[in-house]
Amino acid sequence: METLQANTNPKALLFSVRTPKITDTEARESMIELERLVTTLGYEVTGTMSQRQPSTSGVAVVGEGKLMEIAQLTGGKGYRERIKGKSEAPTPPPETETSSSGTQSPQQTGKDRPTAVIFDCDLSPSQIRNVEEAVGVPVFDRTGVIIEIFNRHAKTRAARLQVEIARQTYEAPRLRDTGV
Repeated sequence: METLQANTNPKALLFSVRTPKITDTEARESMIELERLVTTLGYEVTGTMSQRQPSTSGVAVVGEGKLMEIAQLTGGKGYRERIKGKSEAPTPPPETETSSSGTQSPQQTGKDRPTAVIFDCDLSPSQIRNVEEAVGVPVFDRTGVIIEIFNRHAKTRAARLQVEIARQTYEAPRLRDTGV
């Protein structure tokens, strides 16, 4: 897993997958908490998005249309390549847009483009990989964000070891999934 690193003005797009088990109130409160967590890491939140899904077990956790929307904000291609090299979408998203005033949009200039997409749920290794391929920026889930916060604040040797154990436990399925 890539780590959430502080760089010059890192920007994050937060995403909530709303399943039938989650009420609107719970989803809102959870996103507020995630925004605080991401801000603690030094990211500027550029926006939030959500989608209702029956579960979080889909190949890319969100629908193809939503992947395209995210990709337009991040500069990604909006689809992921199939193993045989065929794309899942017939054409990539439009690369340029102008507003009614004729100025360039953030996706064109890159000025306010999110440098990461952070989901308010746990994602599988393949889901992270699929979404990253489509949106063109690193993708993280809530657990990854929390582990990184603990990592940055661990001062003692014992605390650092505990964080490392948590990170290894969290990343073990990801490493198995990628064959490492």
